[in-house]
Amino acid sequence: MLLGTVCEEIMTNIAVKIENISKVYKLYNRPIDRLKESLNPFSLKYHQDFFALNNVSFDIQKGESVGIIGKNGSGKSTLLKIITGVLTPTSGTVTVKGRIAALLELGAGFNPEYTGIENIYLQGSIMGVDRLEMEEKIPEILDFADIGEFIHQPVKNYSSGMFVRLAFAVSTIVEPDILIVDEALAVGDVFFRQKCFDRMEYLRRNDTSIIMVTHSMNEIRQYCNRALLLNQGRTLFWGSADEAVQHYFFLDNTMDNFKNGLKVDEKGNNGRLENNSWSRTKIDWPSNPNAFYALPRESEVINNGAICTSVALCNSNREPSRMFVQGETGIFYYEFELSQDADVPIGGILLFNDKNILIHGKNSLQYDIEAPERIRKGAKVRFKQEITLAIAPGEYTFSLGFSTIAKDVFLRRNELHYIMLDENRTNLCYVGKVGSFFISACLGNSITEIPFHGLADLPGDIVIDAK
Repeated sequence: MLLGTVCEEIMTNIAVKIENISKVYKLYNRPIDRLKESLNPFSLKYHQDFFALNNVSFDIQKGESVGIIGKNGSGKSTLLKIITGVLTPTSGTVTVKGRIAALLELGAGFNPEYTGIENIYLQGSIMGVDRLEMEEKIPEILDFADIGEFIHQPVKNYSSGMFVRLAFAVSTIVEPDILIVDEALAVGDVFFRQKCFDRMEYLRRNDTSIIMVTHSMNEIRQYCNRALLLNQGRTLFWGSADEAVQHYFFLDNTMDNFKNGLKVDEKGNNGRLENNSWSRTKIDWPSNPNAFYALPRESEVINNGAICTSVALCNSNREPSRMFVQGETGIFYYEFELSQDADVPIGGILLFNDKNILIHGKNSLQYDIEAPERIRKGAKVRFKQEITLAIAPGEYTFSLGFSTIAKDVFLRRNELHYIMLDENRTNLCYVGKVGSFFISACLGNSITEIPFHGLADLPGDIVIDAK
């Protein structure tokens, strides 16, 4: 009896239940094939089945915030349209309890010829709110949207930011049972986004279930209890938001790179290295396949000098990781195979933020370390570069470069200006946007525990004097 009561309570608390949902589209090579298939007396198929969603199941509790993440084309928007009733699934069942408010594509549900006020009433009728109730809420909607006299203009004249302000205000002021947000807040300014997240937090405390689709993993970790990771229409992971984000960053991994990364010459240098002073330091190469990235299909090979064969990223414990807290150390491993004889090897990394701004770049020459003075064709050169990731929260990408410099110039590196050193480098290979990783905020209990503000931490000191 007790078990039955518990199960009944769990079912009562479910706002959305998705069971074995699939959405299949028929793809035809030519328009005529559709007609030929419909008229064929032998039921011959002229199409291929494309699964936008394939047997997806999950449930959302009342007052729970759930993220849906995945690469472009993974089925996120299709799933949201099925939940809202815009699309009908090919198979499976959808159970939704309560009023839904959805911000999907920019402009969805709004009539561009109507004014802002007229669209408020239109949205209310779509969500099942009568005109009298909407009239009572209009002052609050206008205050939240804050678009001034434009509320009396057709929305076709709105900027994207104004449109989102009005759409979000209408969708949330009516206090829906389920709120769906699909990348809509990406076009708003930072102050409006903060206002929106405060509003969403208020709704969640009042038992509104929130479904959020975004490419910002920081928002998923910060605002979601659980997350669904989709890949090519299938459920790759369903569980805690932190774990889902970690799996998201491992999407591009491949076993092939792991195998490439384990090619260690047990016999040493095999006669391929020449040096009079360099003492070889054998790098403890990662053994976990999850540490390695799938290399881009094409890398820029200059002068046919070298190719990149392996790239990995670990934390300070040498565990595979794509997520770091501000100030933690990331260990980058990368390997190049020479297609020709080369002089002193130089390897380096460039880090870019989500706006594609270069925030850090450093190579082995700038570390002033010893290196082999000559390398023969066929040799593999490995680098292990440790970087303290004292940078702003967010998602980052990195690129790799491999070059060489003449022995006589390298031996005089402490006497020459860096510009002269740089001019004497020969670039052999560059791999752009190898992969991505994520930095989360390091937040303590006081302002002194926040490490810094801005893009990066700059070493320094401060002194206070008072008279």
